[in-house]
Order: sequence, then C-alpha cells, then structure tokens
Amino acid sequence: MIDLIALRHRGEFVLPAYAVTFHRGVQLNGMTFTPKPEVLHIRGSLAKAIHGNNVQPMSFSDVCAGIAWLEQVLETDLDDAEVNELEFGAVVATREPCGAYLRTWGPVAQFKQVVTNAGQTVLYTNGNTSFQGYDKALQMRLRGIPEAFLNHYLMRLEQKYKRNRLRVVFGEPVYVKHLRNHLVYVELVERWHTAYKRIPKGGTARPRFVTSTRELITWLAAGDLGSPGRLAEVSLEIKQSRALSPNQKRTMRSRLRGLSQQGQYIEPTDLTVELDGLVQAWAEQELGTNRGHS
Repeated sequence: MIDLIALRHRGEFVLPAYAVTFHRGVQLNGMTFTPKPEVLHIRGSLAKAIHGNNVQPMSFSDVCAGIAWLEQVLETDLDDAEVNELEFGAVVATREPCGAYLRTWGPVAQFKQVVTNAGQTVLYTNGNTSFQGYDKALQMRLRGIPEAFLNHYLMRLEQKYKRNRLRVVFGEPVYVKHLRNHLVYVELVERWHTAYKRIPKGGTARPRFVTSTRELITWLAAGDLGSPGRLAEVSLEIKQSRALSPNQKRTMRSRLRGLSQQGQYIEPTDLTVELDGLVQAWAEQELGTNRGHS
C-alpha cells in the first residue's frame, strides 16, 4: 500500500480552520500542511489519515479515496502536486517474532545495511531509496495496536523513495495524478517485491553429492555463509580489514553475496520459506486486483 507521502502543491488551497495549529502550519488526521511562499507542503500517512493506522490493509481504491479526502480538506485539485517522497509497504503476520526472520538477512550490493533495535529492524539504504523490515507490533505498542491485530507478530516491509529516485524509476517527475493510475501502483508492487527478493537470506547446507574439489569448497563455504547472521559478520570483517585494498574488498564482498545466493547449495530455513510465501501471496493479491483495474 502507498502509505507516507510528501507533496509540493503550487496551486490555490484553503487550510482547514478546524485543524490543529502548530508553529509551521496545521495538522489534521496525522497529515501536516505547511504553507510557504507560493507553495504548500503536505506530508503524512494516507493510511493513518483514512484508517487511523497503517497496519490495516489499504487498497489502491483507498489510496484514491485518501487523495480525494485531501482535496476536499484543502478545497483544491492536487493532480499537479509533485510527489517529493513516497513510502510503499505491507504488514504481514508471522508465526515467530520478527527478529527470528531478520537475523538471516545479509548485505545487498550498493546498499548500506543498518541493524538496530536489538535486531528487530534491518534497513538497506543508498540515499535516494531504502527498504526495511521491522517489528511493527513492537512499534505499535507505544501507540496502541488495533484490536484485530492484538496477540500477533507483525512485520512491516516498506520501501521508501525520494523525489530524485522517483524521477529515475518513472522517467519523469511524479505527480499526484500518477498515484491515481493503477499501472503506477502495479509498478510499485513489483519493485517492492523485487527489492525484498534481492535480500540474501541465510539457511543450511543442502545435502548433495559433489564431483570436484572446487565444488566441495564452494559447498562448504556456501553452507557456512548460510548460517543466520554469518554473511553479515564475514562481510563486516572484510569491510574493516586494513590488509585489503578497496578493490579487493569489493571483489570479496561480491563473491560472498554470490555464494550466499547459491540455491543449489543452501536450503532456506523454514522461517524464510514462510516469509517468502507471505510476501509472494501479498504481491500476487495486489497485482491480481490492480492489473485488471479499470
């Protein structure tokens, strides 16, 4: 679902008189409206504005309804408001605590991996875009979890785009009118799914008959790197080494990622199989619903 958005609107508007005033503008249903000379900045969670939370599923139709609500509140047309930031994500209910799944995640090429909250959050970022998985139930406990989701382990998987990255992805500036296009929504689903699948996930060595010394070494190395957290540990050791040149470090870390993704040598854990299935099912549902959207 499209959740957080940041917009820049240059047309006419009316700030709602019933909104909560603060030093830079006004707030309503979690959305912030900040007027500047000749421009209005709008930022907040569409999901929270419509549903009161961003755990409950939010369809493409809900996104369109959220935009329509913003236009009603501001008494204006937002079609030509530029999208400066966009967050796309989903929440899945897992059998085990989120950290059990996240600790198997390894480094992704061209992204910085950051692990926080005692392993309950794993973030990949390169400046203009990011992808992260984190314990949503843990976050929501501070604000209140919707009753329907009580006593569930909830993982949030979200991808964020800055304006420059959105321009690269779609080949042009992205405006609110694009967010009403179901084909854009489908593109966001597919890119979200691809970003998730790029993350190498640990497992155990898959039993097999090897036919050469080279294959034996590859099998042993892949099996070792498949252990939860092992890929990140070895990658960090290489990164911090003073004995290796930058080029050697890049080559070794690339080789490590390649070994960790050797499916013929690594058996994914039951938790990875479960999470892969949940993500696949969510993506298929969204794509099936919106590819045929009129």
